[in-house]
Amino acid sequence: MAIVTKEYIENYCTTKTPEQVAQFVGRALVVIFNNQTADEKAASTTNVDNGIGFTGADAHSGCITAKTFLKRGALLDWQVERWTKRNKKGTMRIAKYHKQLNEAAERKAVKATPRSWEQVNKAISDVNWSKLDMSTVERNMKNAFAEHERKQEERAFMNKEIVRSNATTYRRAIRSNADRRSL
Repeated sequence: MAIVTKEYIENYCTTKTPEQVAQFVGRALVVIFNNQTADEKAASTTNVDNGIGFTGADAHSGCITAKTFLKRGALLDWQVERWTKRNKKGTMRIAKYHKQLNEAAERKAVKATPRSWEQVNKAISDVNWSKLDMSTVERNMKNAFAEHERKQEERAFMNKEIVRSNATTYRRAIRSNADRRSL
């Protein structure tokens, strides 16, 4: 089920206040920016044709605008206008990234669901209640909680990898700025 569609983005950007639209565009650009590779983030370009992140035409302005939003927490009117401006087909520039934004929204929705209770309910529903067997219930409960813990560990590992990747990008950017200053 799609959470974020082109129609949703365009409706949101036309019906909400300018401040709400600016926050929406800023957060959306950060999501797309985070889909860029570390090298692409540092250089504000698109080097890898992997189907995620900014297109080549939007890479420079998208990276700069996302970095601005991350730093200031707000966007200037002309930045918002650039991303909500319609192309020849009548689609807003930000709306062409609806698939990436939808995937991020779905990942966020999955994280928000109480996984352990879903797994507990599944374990309980798997029990044949006509032949109540406590060992089966206990085994199903243990399996459900073990699966939950495994997924939590996996998420923690992925978060560490993201932090490590962001730290590497930050160090490269600092080195790059220092190299430019020494020239």
